[in-house]
Amino acid sequence: MNRIITFGCRLNTLESEVIKKRLSDAGFDDMLVIHTCAITAEAERKAKQALRREVKSHAGKIIITGCGAQASADFYLDTPGVLAVIDNKVKLAAAAYVYLKTNAPAENPLHITKDLLRIHDDNALFPPLSFDGYHRAFVQIQKGCLWNCSYCIVPSIRGRHESFPREHVFSQIEAALDQGFKEIVLTGVDIASYGCDINSSIPELIKEIFGKYAGIKRLRLSSLDPARDHSKLIKLMSIEPRIMPHIHLSLQSGCDKILKSMNRRHTIKQVVEFITSARKALPHIVFGADIICGFPGETDEDFEITLKLIKEIGIIHLHAFAFSPRPGTLAATMKPTVDITIKKQRTNKFIEMANKTKNSHLKTLLDTTQTILLENKNRGYTPTYIEVQIEGEKIAPHTLQKVKITGIKNDALIGKAI
Repeated sequence: MNRIITFGCRLNTLESEVIKKRLSDAGFDDMLVIHTCAITAEAERKAKQALRREVKSHAGKIIITGCGAQASADFYLDTPGVLAVIDNKVKLAAAAYVYLKTNAPAENPLHITKDLLRIHDDNALFPPLSFDGYHRAFVQIQKGCLWNCSYCIVPSIRGRHESFPREHVFSQIEAALDQGFKEIVLTGVDIASYGCDINSSIPELIKEIFGKYAGIKRLRLSSLDPARDHSKLIKLMSIEPRIMPHIHLSLQSGCDKILKSMNRRHTIKQVVEFITSARKALPHIVFGADIICGFPGETDEDFEITLKLIKEIGIIHLHAFAFSPRPGTLAATMKPTVDITIKKQRTNKFIEMANKTKNSHLKTLLDTTQTILLENKNRGYTPTYIEVQIEGEKIAPHTLQKVKITGIKNDALIGKAI
């Protein structure tokens, strides 16, 4: 059986399901795919570590793909035991796997590129998906990115922004519903830009989705760029209970000086105004955010400004990580750099604060009734994406269950089905 080890974002998770289908269709049945990420040096390190761990047992049957494969192709091509490296821009192309099946290399790994295949990028042409092992279905609505943040290599690896046609979005949803999924997650590289090239928007797309598919009980959004105007989205969320009240912001810093250096397009004033207006319309909404710690030029004062902001705006789901320079980006050449020890200290401070903030939020949910979408082992999530362990009789996955919250354990809620 083909196996995929996936690193990185939700989009990679979705694309792994496409790759699994491409492998099967091409006639492979015993391949190991390491689907890499390159957003940070740590992400690349983990993928390379996985390769070293798996290479003895899967020598000659390992395919490397993803953003890390695109950024570090030479490393993987020089690693004994790798069968092929498939560039990120053609990893979803059926032709890539057919080509590998008919041209399997005897010795050196095969490097499958767009030029080799002589095709246009057909990443948008997904086959019907199986979503094996998941309890919410990821639906891609766009690819690529319009922007050029100084720290990011994504535009050079995944290309420019392109909104997917509605028919393509709908086909993914139909595949998910056919398999019994009740919750979908709209994802992409920059979903906030969806529709800017086809005279549409996320709110308009969501309205069409709900009008067409009554079987969808829950809809979530992946990370949103706060530079866009989301007032129509918030208005729709306030009247449509099937949109989960959880927004994850691509914030990156809480200091305007650092945001400018990052070439971000939002200000802290915009962020505060957006969160304030969203909470006015949806008092129960919960926010998450990404924060980069130790960006070049970030002083102790800049860090404290960000720390104070995150605490004041009450971010519940925080993803804080240390800055790592990506080759080929402007930020990789910026000075002064921040010492790695300081970066780790700052990251740990954020994580410690975020844990306290989340724990305080969990206490507010005691004795409340929450509707949980069940996953395995009687575990599921609230609309605001808080994990809940349900005690008592086992409940089938994909079930929407009302639960009385009775306690807190290991950063999760405990409850009983009612």
